[in-house]
Amino acid sequence: MTILKKNGINIALVILTVATIIIVAIDGLIQGELKAKELSETLGGAGTAIALLWIIGGYFQQRAELALQREELRLQRLAHQQQADESQRAYKLSLKQELARMLKDACNNLTSGGGKLTDLSQMATVVMPSSDWKIANESLNPTEVMQASSNYLKDAGRVAIFLHTFAAAAEMYFDANSIAYTKNADPAEFIYIHSCWLTDTYPFREYIGSVSIAVEILVLVQPAIKALTFAFLAAGIGMTSVKMVKLDVAMPDYLYLKERDCLPALGKKYAYLFENLIAQKA
Repeated sequence: MTILKKNGINIALVILTVATIIIVAIDGLIQGELKAKELSETLGGAGTAIALLWIIGGYFQQRAELALQREELRLQRLAHQQQADESQRAYKLSLKQELARMLKDACNNLTSGGGKLTDLSQMATVVMPSSDWKIANESLNPTEVMQASSNYLKDAGRVAIFLHTFAAAAEMYFDANSIAYTKNADPAEFIYIHSCWLTDTYPFREYIGSVSIAVEILVLVQPAIKALTFAFLAAGIGMTSVKMVKLDVAMPDYLYLKERDCLPALGKKYAYLFENLIAQKA
């Protein structure tokens, strides 16, 4: 198309030029009144007009070529954008399939490990407070506290692993779709905050009902769960030795519970160990 338009303009200019020269020459010869010098001047004036025509023709030819180039560039950009959009759609589809596999595997691991958890809907029952909490919070007997806290943490720990995977999958989905979210949050809190974005989104919608109920309970009883976990650690100190327990790892929970006056009885017994560690670092 570009070559045809360009050749058409060139041919028109050549024809116009030849025709102008012939007309001027014939007119001068017919009249017979033009001398050689006058004919030369006439042809010179015609040459000037012809040169101007060539300039004008070149301008229109160049403008037509630029318009065609712009159109070609526009079509190229459109093709590149369509290719990029198609790649993005393919990536998002692949990501959803990967997330579906992650969540299915996490759900299978959650429900196939024995104990009370045989179905996803039982997560809420597992994480709810039980009689073991009272023992773990009030007893000073390390063995008793260890048994009570273990009874809860065995199944609740599996729920925590599932929620961690669920939250990680949600972050991957948010990143791929440029959705802002709260970073570095506890998995239960993260899901609690962002569940509205996941309710109708595949593959999260298949799990979000049971997950939402469980995380609402976990968020509400978070101080009690931290106290139970800390009681488990304190029981470990009482049954083994201080050297066997990494106090630095438990320090955030200790400070959290101390600030809220929620330390379990056995935790208060060994609070001096954490206070000594704080004094050493001061």
